Amino acid sequence: MKVLSSAWHRFTILAISGIFVAIVVTMILVPRDAASEITAGPLSGWMWSDTVGWISLNCADLSTCSSVSYSVQLAANGDLSGYGWSDSVGWITFNASQLTGCPQTQSGNGSCPPTISSGIIKGWVRACAGMNNSSLNQTTPNNTCGNSAGSRTDGWDGWISISGSSPIAYGLTADGVTGEISGYSWGSDVTGWLSFDADAVFSCTPELSYCEDSTTLCTYNTTTCSFDCTPCAWECSSGACISPVPSCEISASPQIVPSGATTTITWSSGNAISCTVSGNGNNWSGLSGSEDSNEINGQTTYRQTCIGPDSVSTCSETTTINPSPEFREI
Repeated sequence: MKVLSSAWHRFTILAISGIFVAIVVTMILVPRDAASEITAGPLSGWMWSDTVGWISLNCADLSTCSSVSYSVQLAANGDLSGYGWSDSVGWITFNASQLTGCPQTQSGNGSCPPTISSGIIKGWVRACAGMNNSSLNQTTPNNTCGNSAGSRTDGWDGWISISGSSPIAYGLTADGVTGEISGYSWGSDVTGWLSFDADAVFSCTPELSYCEDSTTLCTYNTTTCSFDCTPCAWECSSGACISPVPSCEISASPQIVPSGATTTITWSSGNAISCTVSGNGNNWSGLSGSEDSNEINGQTTYRQTCIGPDSVSTCSETTTINPSPEFREI
């Protein structure tokens, strides 16, 4: 029994250790995605109806804001407001004050004001011309949207249901990463099905750059809220592309010479693109080399300087030659 208990104990420890290792490996190897969220601001893009054509959600998409300014706005609490424009049916209102008394007959869509919550868009919007047929294509927002409903005589009330579950499920969703709004809404026989191809403003939560491997750097892209990974010229370390540090090595042989004699200067380098050696009137260049010096008449120093691959980092080393002592008879 003790043997069985001991074996089970060892198995449990190994199992827990294996799970821990798997979690750590997953955290290291799984690519990172930057965090983003939809924020307050104007929508951009379009709605499309097979019966009435394109409906613009922002004058900026048509470059007409200087003459007629309009847009559909998203508030911080998720409420939508403002206007869209259709060349066929005029203004489409998203304003809560003009949407009271919505039909609320669509199953799954019992709220009048249009809102975005957790990426789901619900509520109603309305073609202003459905309230009053005296001005079908309006020239300014809200010039007839304030009129009471039912003033048309042909039965069209302009209501457009953003989402519903009957007779089939339909609706709009907003992607929390890209801000893209897509899906279908229903607007009765006049506008029919309306497909959305729009975008909400979204902001990114800043993320630090990281090394995907020893030679690949991933940096945060504030436009797409994602990481762009590119190869480094040399290597990646601590979230940055870095250049190898150059190394210098220089020596003299011999280092002690009689006055007036010469010596041999030898140098080499690593991770360098250029090197110079100077001293005692000598000037040489090259990543490595060996040269005879000018005459040595006193303590003399030669300096080697090299530049790294990034043309910024450098290294420097010296070697000193000393004259041999002179002995005089007394």
